Amino acid sequence: MKSFEKMQIVNPNAAGIDVGSRSHFVAIGQNENQIREFNVYQLLKIS
Repeated sequence: MKSFEKMQIVNPNAAGIDVGSRSHFVAIGQNENQIREFNVYQLLKIS
């Protein structure tokens, strides 16, 4: 289990999104079960 550092809540009605090159993370709360990871699919260019 990963260790998370808690931050001060500025807006309790906002979500957090981390856009990466391999996956995107979306957090809608402070608990680990409220964080989802979405894989990124790359289209292959065929010449």
